[in-house]
Amino acid sequence: MDYTFYGILEGIFYSITVWLYLYDQEFREARLMYIGAGFFAFIMILYLAKLVGEDNSKKNAKEIVCAGHLAVLSGIIVSVTVCSFLCFIYKPEAFHVSLSSSHQSAASLFDVFVPAMLMNLLAGSFISFLIAYAMKWNYSAKEKSISL
Repeated sequence: MDYTFYGILEGIFYSITVWLYLYDQEFREARLMYIGAGFFAFIMILYLAKLVGEDNSKKNAKEIVCAGHLAVLSGIIVSVTVCSFLCFIYKPEAFHVSLSSSHQSAASLFDVFVPAMLMNLLAGSFISFLIAYAMKWNYSAKEKSISL
């Protein structure tokens, strides 16, 4: 259940940067969401390094990748839920689609939810594969003889 704790931590750290982005009335600080994706990835690295670095760890690469993806999915669920809540508070006009509203539309939610889902999924998946195969040095690889 460590993956749930780290997933919640990832989602909260990502959501803090989204809150800072939405707090600005002119929405000029879009780079904060990408910095939040970096926080998400950093916490993912910490979790997987802790998982791989345990002395009595007998986990193979599949288990590490699965644990990483479970942490990513729980982090995405938390971040999307918190981002939805923040958007209802700071961008309520974006949920009402009308032709008279020129400065806010449903398309402005694209700036919030695409990084929350897609970027965090891609970064977390990449990191879980990278850590699983790069930091676990004691894999037992069976040598197969090649016959020609």
